[in-house]
Amino acid sequence: MKSSLISAATFALIWVSLVEAEPSNPEANGRRVIRASVEITETPYITQIRKADGSLICTGAILNFLYILTTASCVNGYEAQDLTVVVGSASFHGETSYSLRNILSHEDFVPIDGHRLNDIAMLKLASYLRYNSAVRPIPIPDIHETEIGQEGSTAVASGWSASSMLKKIRQVINGVNECRRSYASLGVSVNDDYICATTDVSENDEHGNDGSSLVQDSKLIGLKSWWTSGFPDVYTRVAHYREWIEENNLA
Repeated sequence: MKSSLISAATFALIWVSLVEAEPSNPEANGRRVIRASVEITETPYITQIRKADGSLICTGAILNFLYILTTASCVNGYEAQDLTVVVGSASFHGETSYSLRNILSHEDFVPIDGHRLNDIAMLKLASYLRYNSAVRPIPIPDIHETEIGQEGSTAVASGWSASSMLKKIRQVINGVNECRRSYASLGVSVNDDYICATTDVSENDEHGNDGSSLVQDSKLIGLKSWWTSGFPDVYTRVAHYREWIEENNLA
């Protein structure tokens, strides 16, 4: 399986934010492409997760003033002192970075590609975030909000791509059964703890990286767990872990 984790060497010193808008290239293979640059204030919940040497490894989302949500696969193998979180910046200059006090990966996380389970983690910051127009949390849905993440509905995905850009693209939610059948040909398991989504245009650099956010109705519904070219992107279904998140919040 092609990993969603993008090599540090792939990333340039500066990245550009892109958001849902009228496309500059309205037609590509007969389908519409969503690409336009915006300020970080359009995605104030997005964070960079970096290694100590400054290289970007994956994406996170601000849960509250002390915690960042991401995937366990993003931070697997790292200790808190190995990583920093950068918030409120659309470049690698003048950013605000925070050290970590703790990494809380789900206790039942299974990291094996093709059988990944419970792929979610909370990063506890060493100091409180200071909110402003470029640094804001994003709410998560309750598991009983059945209207969220419905098959056939649209959502917006945000994360760094292979072209060193932070992108926001519109995706369509796939049914779990459809996604399960699709990945079965690769021997990959997909259960109800995941959301699958596809883009209108298939490009290798459109998938984002580990921890990329999937947002619907201004709520964080998914965190990118993995993707394989030609198959749906697979996100951890955040609502399924709301109780776990609440139990560990402020721990």
